Amino acid sequence: MSLAGGVPAFDGKQQWRLASGLVPGCPIGTVVTLSHRGELLDVSRPWAGLVASIDVRTAILTLSPDGGQCLVQADTGEALFARVADASSPGLARQSPPATQWVLPSVVPALAPEALPLELARVQPLRYLEGTWTSAGYRSGRTRARWTQALFVLTGVACFWYLLLTVQKAGLAVRAAAGTMPALVALDDLNASLHGALDLVVLCGFMLAIAFFAWLSRTTDVVPALGGGTPKDSPRASVGWWFVPIVDFWKPYSILRELWDRLSVPSRPAGGLVVPAWWLPLIGGFLLDKFAAVFVAEGPIPAPWSELQLVDLAEVAVVTGYFIAAVFGLLMVHEIQARADFRAHALGFDTRPATLPFAPGPTWTPAPAAAVVPDAAPGPAPAAEALRGLNELHEQGLVTDAEYAAKRTEIIGRL
Repeated sequence: MSLAGGVPAFDGKQQWRLASGLVPGCPIGTVVTLSHRGELLDVSRPWAGLVASIDVRTAILTLSPDGGQCLVQADTGEALFARVADASSPGLARQSPPATQWVLPSVVPALAPEALPLELARVQPLRYLEGTWTSAGYRSGRTRARWTQALFVLTGVACFWYLLLTVQKAGLAVRAAAGTMPALVALDDLNASLHGALDLVVLCGFMLAIAFFAWLSRTTDVVPALGGGTPKDSPRASVGWWFVPIVDFWKPYSILRELWDRLSVPSRPAGGLVVPAWWLPLIGGFLLDKFAAVFVAEGPIPAPWSELQLVDLAEVAVVTGYFIAAVFGLLMVHEIQARADFRAHALGFDTRPATLPFAPGPTWTPAPAAAVVPDAAPGPAPAAEALRGLNELHEQGLVTDAEYAAKRTEIIGRL
């Protein structure tokens, strides 16, 4: 890192972590890169690209003596960036020389605090290997989870409709094999309905896959920030393994099972049968569908009703497996997201969206336990500071409505 015209010229390969303040799309702990471009300081996220640009003509950039921290001071507030390589150093937050007259705020030393709240204070599962990739910090996956769950519901409804039609078709095939031939008009109408139901299942399944992969990537990425350790597979790998032949028979299951266990809390322990109850019908229905397709391709044309009834019964089993997988997939996503939300609430993460454009906010650190607002000294300025602090605690849910009203009345009464 060097200085260009009095403004730091940053190495684009050096990673920084947002320690305090507010940058659009960058919660506290997000890993970013800083680059100098003319009169702008660009803030970029790995794989996401540019998220904010800061006009250095109207902002003040100050580096710590060791170059490990960069404080950006704008009219709307401050934002502190700490180099990732120095983020775990015990002396990271230090006072600058007296000439600068500012003190670096306390830095979040890691993506997750060393001392977990009481709700999460337990030994993490040790049978999983820790990954080597770096998380970008906490970003809520609640919206993606809701879309995924909604599409699971739509897919389940489509599968159930298709299942009813396949049962009806299998019944016709069984009666035809016994000598009772169906009417051609009824058979044509049933085949038309089957084609329409199948198209709906395929469409819902395609949209579900997109939403599910987006949710899976985000959930994998936030596990380190939520105190669950680092999963063995990165967010990209957790999606990529689904497209690797042979390996995709067990790898996706292991990824979801690891997420389930790493995000477990005492009230929602590891283990259970929801993940296997989702995976086994899904993979079983897929394999049975392939075997039935091979059987039909190698059979005589036209096939006798005795063979068609076997194919139709196999199709009933396939659709039943997909329907069961949709039900337990919905439960699985709901439960994993509930565990992530529980941890995020216990760690004090603020999931409200960032404001645009660049607008740094006050220093923020996880606060698992309710804080006590100090008594404000008489006078307008201290009372204003006390009210501001009380409002922040109330917004974070650390002070109840009754406590907030009582304390606010007490502070105003001192004016």
